[in-house]
Amino acid sequence: MPESKFEAWASIINSVQTPLGFLVLITLILDGVLLASSATTEKISMLIPAGILVLLILVVMAISWKKPLALYHPKDWPIPNVIMTINLEFPINLEDVGNLEFDEERCTLEIHDINNNIIFKIKPNLTLGGGGWFFQVNENMSPTDSIRLELTEVNGRKWMLKPFAPYSIKQRVLVK
Repeated sequence: MPESKFEAWASIINSVQTPLGFLVLITLILDGVLLASSATTEKISMLIPAGILVLLILVVMAISWKKPLALYHPKDWPIPNVIMTINLEFPINLEDVGNLEFDEERCTLEIHDINNNIIFKIKPNLTLGGGGWFFQVNENMSPTDSIRLELTEVNGRKWMLKPFAPYSIKQRVLVK
């Protein structure tokens, strides 16, 4: 329980986490001022604060229907389709990395959700350049998803990456 009036106000203001929440807070404060004014004077009709409250409810419903992400803080929004490039670090000499030849049909890239369910499974688009192998992911993922990669060379040797979080830029590859 807040100890002072200022701590109570600080608690209310800190609870506003989204732009929509800020809009609602400001509108409710304005509505409260109008309601108090209409109760003490006869210059403002009681229908005005009631109308503003109904309008606020309709606007919040419309925004929630049209733009549901407005209900969440921007840090909690899913990341839009962003091309992520991940550099693969192999535990072999840099000269030998360029000699690796992968069998693209047997290589797999999986994206798992927080419950370890496979969201999708594709063949990675491996590219050699800039001192090593890279691959790109161009999918809609949330920060709680994980990426798993298994690579198979033409000669049968397998490489794998431990599950890692999206938006990593460099990952160490292990011999399987």
